[in-house]
Parts: sequence; C-alpha cells; structure tokens
Amino acid sequence: MPAAEYRKLIIIIWVIVATAMAALWVPKAWSGSSWDTDDFMRLVQVRDLLAGQAWADLTQYRLNPPDGTLMHWARLPDVPIALVTLALSPVLGERDAILTAAILVPPLYFLLFLTFFAFAARLMLGRARSPIALLVAIGGSYGIVQFVPGRVDHHGLQLVSMMAALTLLLYGLARPRWGKVIAWAGVPFALSIWIGAETLPVIVAWFVALGLAWCYAGGQLARYGAMAGLLGTVIGAAILATSQPRALWFSPACDAFSLMPVGMLGLIAIGFAGMAILGRYASSSVARLFVAGACGVAAGVAFALAFPDCLDGGFEAIDPVVKLRWLSHVMEARPWADQFAAFPFRALMYLWASLLGLAYCVWHVVRAGERGRILWGTIAVLVLATSAMVFWQIRTVSLAQSMALLPLSGLVAETVRYFWRRPSRWVRYAAAVVVLYICSISFWPSIQGAYDAIAAKLSGGSVATRLVTLPCSRDSDLAPLQGIEPAVVLSYIDTGSMILFRTPHSVLAAPYHRNNEGLRATIDLFTSNDDPWIKARMKERGIGWVVTCPGPEDQTVFKTETHDGLAERLSAGQVPDYLEQIPDPAESGMRFYRVRTGA
Repeated sequence: MPAAEYRKLIIIIWVIVATAMAALWVPKAWSGSSWDTDDFMRLVQVRDLLAGQAWADLTQYRLNPPDGTLMHWARLPDVPIALVTLALSPVLGERDAILTAAILVPPLYFLLFLTFFAFAARLMLGRARSPIALLVAIGGSYGIVQFVPGRVDHHGLQLVSMMAALTLLLYGLARPRWGKVIAWAGVPFALSIWIGAETLPVIVAWFVALGLAWCYAGGQLARYGAMAGLLGTVIGAAILATSQPRALWFSPACDAFSLMPVGMLGLIAIGFAGMAILGRYASSSVARLFVAGACGVAAGVAFALAFPDCLDGGFEAIDPVVKLRWLSHVMEARPWADQFAAFPFRALMYLWASLLGLAYCVWHVVRAGERGRILWGTIAVLVLATSAMVFWQIRTVSLAQSMALLPLSGLVAETVRYFWRRPSRWVRYAAAVVVLYICSISFWPSIQGAYDAIAAKLSGGSVATRLVTLPCSRDSDLAPLQGIEPAVVLSYIDTGSMILFRTPHSVLAAPYHRNNEGLRATIDLFTSNDDPWIKARMKERGIGWVVTCPGPEDQTVFKTETHDGLAERLSAGQVPDYLEQIPDPAESGMRFYRVRTGA
C-alpha cells in the first residue's frame, strides 16, 4: 500500500473507532456513569486551574481541609482539557464545556497513539502487512480503553509518549543514517516523567534495549543514547523550574515529577556518555557488554546513593492502617497473582498479548538477519520488561500490551497470510476472523464469562463475583447536597472525587495515597463503634454531612470483627441519634445523613 493511501487508512480507521466510541461512551460519559475517581479528580484539577489556582500549585484544598492535599499529579494532562473548555465556555457554559472537553480530548490522544504505532508498524512489517497492524491496534490491546470519551486521566498521554519513544528508537536502529532520531526520544521521556512516575521502569527498559543493541552492533548508538538522556534531562529541568514551587525544586519525591526522575535521566545520560567514550577501546561485542555493564552499575549505584528512599517504591509514608484497609484492596495496585487467584481467565488477558508478542519476537530474532535481530530483540526487551511489571502491579497492563502490539501484529499478519493461501474463500475469511478474535482483548474475558456461567449452572447457584460498586457517579445522585451551604463531607473513599466535582463541598478522603491523613480519619470514623468519640471527632473536623454508597467498601475497607462500626450500622439501617437521614429523591442507592449540630 502506498504511503499516501496508508495515511488515509490511519485517518479512516481512527474515524470509525472514534465514532464507535462516541456511540458507546458519550451517553455514559455525559451522565458520569462511566467515569472513575481519577477522571473526576482530573476535572476538579482543571476547574481549579481555570478558576485561578496557580500553575505550580497542585494542592487540592477541598480534600482533607483545612490543610488540603498536595497531589502527585502534573499539569500537562490539564492543558488540552482546559484549552477546549475555554474555547467552548462562551457557547456552552462552563459545566457543559468541561464535560464536552472530557469527551473530545481522549479520542484525539488515540489519533496520536495510532499514528506513532502505524509508522512503527510500517517500518517493522512492511507495506503489505502494516494495514493488518491497524486492525490489531484497535482490538488487541487493553490500552484502547484509556482513550474512550471521558477517560481524561493521564494514562492515555503516557501511552502516546511511550509509543513515540518506541517509534523513534526503531527508526534510529533501522538505518545507521537515521540514528540521530534516537536522541529526540528525550522529548517524550521528559513529557512522560512530567505526567507521572509510572513509566520510569519503561524508560529504563528502553535504555537497556538501546544499550544491548550497542553491545551487539557498536557504532554511535551509545552517543545517541547519551543525547536522548541529556535532552530529557534539560527539558525535564526546565519543566521542573516552571511547574513546581521553588521550595520543591530539590525535593526528590519518589511518586511524582520531581528532582528524582530528572536526575535519573541525567545519570543515564552520563552512563551512556561513559559507554561512548570507553567504547572506543572495546572492539568486540563482549567487550562492549562489559563496558555497558560497568557504566550501568555505576549509574545504578549513583541513583541508589542519591535517592535511597525511592528504592522501595515511594509508598513507605503511607499509614499502616491505610495500607492494610484501603491500599491492599485497590486491585490495580495489587500483583497479577491476586487477580489470577480470583479471575484466572480474565487475568490471562493481561498477559496474553505480551506472551504472544514475546514469542513472535524470539522467533524473529532466531530467523532474521543482523538488523532484524537488533530491531526485534529491542522490542523483546521492552515487552519482557513491561510484562514483568504486570506481576508487580496490574495497573501497568496498558503499557505492557501497547509495547506488545507490534509483534502481536506481526504474528496475526503471518497467520492470516498462511491461511490466505488456502483455496477456499470461506476458509480465508473465517480464519482471519478467528485469529483476530483470539488475539483480541475480548477472548479471555469471554472465556471467563462462559466459565462462570457453567460453574454456576453445575453448582446450582452462583459463583463468586467481583464486588461492584453502585454507579453513585451521576449528577442527579447528589441531589440532597445541591443548593446548600458548603460543608465538609465524610464519605466513602471512592465517592470523594465525584463529590468534589459535582458539588462545592469538601471531603475528608479520596483514593489517593498522599491523602494519608484524610484516609486514616475516614477509616477510623467509619470503623468505630464509639459514638461519643465519633461525635467529638466530627465536631473537631467540622463535618456536616455523611454520605455512603453501598458496595465493596462496606465489605472490605470498613469491615470490623464485631460488625458494629459506623459504616456497617448505617448499611444495616441503624442510624445513631447524632445523624439525620435525608431522603434521596433520585433513589440512586446512595445514603445521605446530616450531622445534628445540637446532638
């Protein structure tokens, strides 16, 4: 397929996917029923910025008042939403404008992602097979859910930045004369570490893959790696100086954009510079491997000495009670083994694309020429590294599957080409459909559903299912809190962000680890059976309302051995005398209680 036709195909596929997304997700996104807590909090942050909060001030003042909570998020994902909101506000009004922006922006991110991926697929798979890669991209990765309307959290931008870095690396490795484009990967790296810390292991894996390619082929690759690290460091330092208060410039936060990730890129740049200098005296692959290992160890030791607190993940400051009662129940922060124990087939979906892609990389490395071994070996390193991250935390599955899209596309293309040689047209089309389905994200979940249905039928009952929270996210669900004087609300943790966005009220807690004090206070209040203490604590914190949403938190976070904690009593209809239950005209399932000031 000619390049011009290929570019048209990219746009056509994006339009089809964006239209399908709009049909399926826009009604849900407009009502808020499809949003998660991070989407709500992102819009809260955007709205605060538009209302005049300083660019460098990332404190959520209505989260755990009066001190507020310094968030670990960055401003970059706020910018596109804020710009679209400003453009539409004169026509739609602020409320509808920000909702419209939240619907429009994520599919535009997907266009960027698809474009970078399409060029990488063109390079790796050739003209004939690259169109198949576009079909795999829209159906073979869990990451596509990060681009649906309303998904305004930062994950979509993270995927775009990492796909851009992968594409630049592959182009730089494909032809020696293109090598300098590798240095430009410093730009997506700087933007990525600004967005969040999740991609730091992927960035390290990217440099490891480049280092191994240098060990194998030599040349100027080490110098290009040093340039990429240096460019990322310079841009990162400039962003740090303009997006953080001066008091935080030299604070090495381990869970957010700070001196730590910028320093990490700087150390990597120094390590690759050392490889480039010492590599002049290393004429063999083994010698270069020794040099790379020594420089890598030196950079690692320097990182450990400079940022020792970050070696354990940066979550040591979380209160032990908060970690036990709340964080241990956050599925995306748990290892893959926990998901597999509860839902084995669904858990296999998280690794299936990566395993297939990794197998294809190994097959290609064995049979390809020198340049092909470098390219497919590089992808194999990234797929292996990101897949290993899934065993640590399930939240990294989108990154893992995005890195596996290229080899997965190659596998599908090879298989389809094999069946396309069959004489029967029906065999060709049926095989193509079956192959695409097996490699899609719907394969293993459908098997999980069938397994659950069969198990329930054989047992004569119902099998254990995932705890599902009631929607509790529509605008109408908060009718009792509308039109009243702002107050502090004691709410379930997962509803905190939604209350912040839908109302002018403040909340003690929302599901963010930096909200340590608010999370601990919320857990203590909802699990206590000491009513005098609860009343005194509520008065101390200025709490005016209590809001609950029946669901998982009743049975996990706030569960007590004696079953008489405040949350459990409210769930059972036992309302203490210092609370007055207020009817919910929307009958949303949520429960509202006003604190009696005279009780």
